[in-house]
Amino acid sequence: MSAGASLGKLPYVVTLAGAGTLAIEMIAPRLLAPAFGTSQPIWAAVIGMTLLYLAIGYHLGGRWADGPRGTDPDMVGRIIVWAGVATALIAPVAPPLISGARLALQALEV
Repeated sequence: MSAGASLGKLPYVVTLAGAGTLAIEMIAPRLLAPAFGTSQPIWAAVIGMTLLYLAIGYHLGGRWADGPRGTDPDMVGRIIVWAGVATALIAPVAPPLISGARLALQALEV
């Protein structure tokens, strides 16, 4: 498949990535709720962190796209796979981290 044909599918990839990001943004407060509640500061923190990491991703992606391998479909595919792996790790990694954070805050009596 040519690079042009692969890049023609890019709008679909971007749409699915955006939907995945939105899904994670909606799920994150549910993961935090048992330990920290669902108050407005929790939602503000989740939205703020989501926007921060989107901005970092846009910056790094823009720099990468301007580089020598900018539109290499194989590299785009690898990045998407690694993003999927990182997303899949949320389920097993988040609960112990959240529990540890809750216990640390209780120890500080915050």
